[in-house]
Amino acid sequence: MPAAAENLLKVAQIKVLAGMLNISSISEEKGDVIIRFNKTGHPESSLILAVSRKHQCKLTMAAGKQLILTCRTSTRTGGARLDLLLELFNELNGLVKQNDSPV
Repeated sequence: MPAAAENLLKVAQIKVLAGMLNISSISEEKGDVIIRFNKTGHPESSLILAVSRKHQCKLTMAAGKQLILTCRTSTRTGGARLDLLLELFNELNGLVKQNDSPV
């Protein structure tokens, strides 16, 4: 399968997982991928923190209690960035299911 088609499938998977995890936005800023969770209904912060530590990402809380996950991706290509997001979201989704954490 051509790389462009593979990337398109990855984007679709990311969008489905992002919806399941109550992620409000995914953006790129200065070589970082910024993942913002909805203010309510997101996975427990301890689960997000566990995944963020494994991938050397930073978890912060913005005004209004919005959780923001920041991952450095400046050394990764487009396809590798998508792979990182898929891995993060799949791991987080797995933890949510294991812990019966409401999403």
